[in-house]
Amino acid sequence: MCQNNCNIIEAENKEERKRNSRLSYEERIEIESMLRRRKKMKVTEIAKELGRDKSVVSREINRNSYLKWDERTATYKKVYSAGRAQGDYENKRKNAGRKSAVSKDKKLKQYIEDRILIDKWSPEEVAGYIKKHDMKFEIQPSFQEIYYWIEMKQLKIKS
Repeated sequence: MCQNNCNIIEAENKEERKRNSRLSYEERIEIESMLRRRKKMKVTEIAKELGRDKSVVSREINRNSYLKWDERTATYKKVYSAGRAQGDYENKRKNAGRKSAVSKDKKLKQYIEDRILIDKWSPEEVAGYIKKHDMKFEIQPSFQEIYYWIEMKQLKIKS
């Protein structure tokens, strides 16, 4: 179908990938297959094939390789796994970002959960009691914050 502009489109796609520093799962699979060939490809060759900088590919391989016992040679062998690399990447992305104030202060979290679940207090009563009795937690939550934490499932309370 594409006769004249195929190379231009392919080059544009590779340029676009270079700007985006995150490797896709498909690229990770390509890296794994290139490393597993009988005649192993060098990092620079893999990078050229993917249209990536060699440092990106080198970092990816070093970060996500692990030692595996080789029964034939009775030695450990460094192995790259695309599936394991993608899993690690997704896990890191999921856990990235700023942590909630309530997740940092376990005593506050437990106190709020106990008052709401055991004593059947409302978030307004909990926040008011904490403020009135000048209870020392890392933060002094408002009732709006407590409602937000419940809504975001940061507290073990069903809304």
